[in-house]
Amino acid sequence: MTLFWHGHFATNSDKVKNPKLMLQHIRLLRRHALNSFGDMLQAISHDPAVLIYLGADANRKALPNENFARTLMETFTMGAGNYKEKDVREASRAFTGWFVLRSRLRYISREHDMNTKDVLGERDNFTGDDVVRIVLKQPATSQMLVRKLYRLLICETEEPKAAMISPLAETFAKDYDIMKVTETMLRSNLFFSQAAYRRRIKSPIEFALGIVKAMEEVVSTTQLAEDLAGLGQNLYNPPTANGWAGGRHWIDSATLVGRSNLALALMQGSGPYGDKLNPWVLSNKYGRSTLKSAAQFQLDLFLQSNLAPDVHESILKTVQAQSGSDIDELEGRLRSFTHTVVTLPEFHLA
Repeated sequence: MTLFWHGHFATNSDKVKNPKLMLQHIRLLRRHALNSFGDMLQAISHDPAVLIYLGADANRKALPNENFARTLMETFTMGAGNYKEKDVREASRAFTGWFVLRSRLRYISREHDMNTKDVLGERDNFTGDDVVRIVLKQPATSQMLVRKLYRLLICETEEPKAAMISPLAETFAKDYDIMKVTETMLRSNLFFSQAAYRRRIKSPIEFALGIVKAMEEVVSTTQLAEDLAGLGQNLYNPPTANGWAGGRHWIDSATLVGRSNLALALMQGSGPYGDKLNPWVLSNKYGRSTLKSAAQFQLDLFLQSNLAPDVHESILKTVQAQSGSDIDELEGRLRSFTHTVVTLPEFHLA
């Protein structure tokens, strides 16, 4: 969920140019990731990294900075078409007085516009906190967030019907409890149905960590981060204010080759990842001491053995003609087999 919010509140380290502020930003996301979206949004509005990234690190009364107010409405909450330019201008006045000076957020009262503002139909002497409260009240906000969570947790290939989203959005809008709406989706019959099975393309991070975590090991995160950046997901550096596009954008001829090469590097027992991931050792840990049983274990582990019958039979044939009992040979053959498994089309889907 921290990764999800990192894409939602996309903030690029190359532009912020301050590792300490980026670390604070990610910690903010992790702290609020499954708690209150309202609290997270208020914190984001006072996050120096976000303000620097958006070019909103100075907001003077004489020249209100519209960058944060626009992103707040268009990207963080309601979405395009649910506000007017006047709302952006008025909201930017409410955020005047806030500056990032020497990497710290500062409020200069004389730079705050104390006059009345008119934001999304409400009129008063609003501050930035008031604007956050107002956008959270808009039905479009909870609708947009629920649809985005639906895309993450259930299906990205078909847009959910309004009749399905509306009740969830209405409930979510009451307290913006992220844990509650996430739990509702994950416990739903829809989540366990065929409509949600393998209907989302894994991001590079999901692909790689799906291998590492299944093998019950850890690897060099520095090396992994470099390899994932080459596959299009550079952590701390989302490409735009909208984060990563995801979906089919993750897959093309080059990234498929790149994923195969990364899986090979993880499995080969040498190179930058060393011998951290060893399918033979893991299979033996769970009582699979023959090549055939170990191969079946890998299919169960990575694909729940849910393959077309002809594919399942064909892939197992590659290890059925077992010869010899040399451990190094068995390890090598199982590494090759496991690499084949994690490069099947099915493993790229969630």
